[in-house]
Amino acid sequence: MNNEELVANYLKKFDIIINNDIFNIHDYIAHTEDIIEKSCFIIQWFFNLESLIYSSPCLFYRNGHWYKYSIYNPGPVQFNNAIFLNDNQFFKFIKRNLLLHQKRIIINKFVRNDYELNLQNLNVQKQHLNIFKYLTIDSPIYNNIKAILEHTLEIDDSDII
Repeated sequence: MNNEELVANYLKKFDIIINNDIFNIHDYIAHTEDIIEKSCFIIQWFFNLESLIYSSPCLFYRNGHWYKYSIYNPGPVQFNNAIFLNDNQFFKFIKRNLLLHQKRIIINKFVRNDYELNLQNLNVQKQHLNIFKYLTIDSPIYNNIKAILEHTLEIDDSDII
């Protein structure tokens, strides 16, 4: 499957999942076995411009480059305050945050009472943790995640001042 087909398949899947009114994103992330889908949801959920909390960083893709922007006020991005991320910096940011959130998913399975402790799912989560731990910048999983994020986190000129 080439990149265009991969991106189209995941974007269609994301639209179906996000448009479901009853949907709980945290439960979905914790129970999905598709690591690419989980990774993209984690990054979009926590670092998307539209779903930010005050003083959280956001990621956006513009003109073939990645930027990180720490937002303190909602509204358009002040482009002169955005930090350019080269490929290595972007990779480290993605890997660090995927590891962090995957560890939280595993811990929550033991701490929170509302999660069913399913050993099969727990093994899947541990496998995902190992994949994230040994993720490299040239791995196919990372390249697929990056290709999807380029389409989902791209911003227009109307979002920038």
